[in-house]
Amino acid sequence: MSLRGLVVAATVVAALVLARPAPADGLEPEPGVFASEYAPDPVSLALREALLGGHAYRQCQFLVEPSLRAPYAVYLVREPQGGATVVSRTLDAQRWSRLEQARNRALKPEVFPLDPATERALLKRFPLIAQTRQAPLDADSTAVLAALCRDVLLQVRYPRKSEDMLDGVAYHAGHWTRDRFLSGTTRSPDADSLAGAYVATGLALKAFADAPQALREARKDELLDRARRVAHRLTEPNR
Repeated sequence: MSLRGLVVAATVVAALVLARPAPADGLEPEPGVFASEYAPDPVSLALREALLGGHAYRQCQFLVEPSLRAPYAVYLVREPQGGATVVSRTLDAQRWSRLEQARNRALKPEVFPLDPATERALLKRFPLIAQTRQAPLDADSTAVLAALCRDVLLQVRYPRKSEDMLDGVAYHAGHWTRDRFLSGTTRSPDADSLAGAYVATGLALKAFADAPQALREARKDELLDRARRVAHRLTEPNR
């Protein structure tokens, strides 16, 4: 099984789509490791640790797996005063490329996916290392983003019809609330869809964290503008 097919955030297979809420007495999506027919592979666990490790209560989390580039992530860590630290992490591109090449060479038609022992051995040769940037975010902006992420992810539903997409960019979203970790995923969504608008907000969040100090205020304005437009979509009738 390829890394692109796994949901790193919480291994729940869901879509960022709008639908009517499920009945109160119906089943809910299973967000744990029992939800998948596959156990998390060693590379996925290493990816999770490299990009998300160290912070258990992440908010507005976006973990992105491009087809031809190194994965990266961004999320909020709330501060006691009400604001947040925006954490942006990107895997070392050279190390990731060498690991991917080694995994492809190790693949055999009769052995798919790679067995865990092989992947652990490759990770010892090519350990994943991420570069980290951080930026402070004021309390008012943090509140706007946290509310948006909660509201979008509360609308995660299983799609009625799934489509296999092996290429494109995979986005894994998550958000910690007081009693649970909300999560959802999408792959190369249409730009005019809710999923597309939401992941664009995530990319704007990363651009804010990665920007030099002189450009952060402008990046924050762009981020909040995107967030408010997505929030407005959620209030439209018949959504």
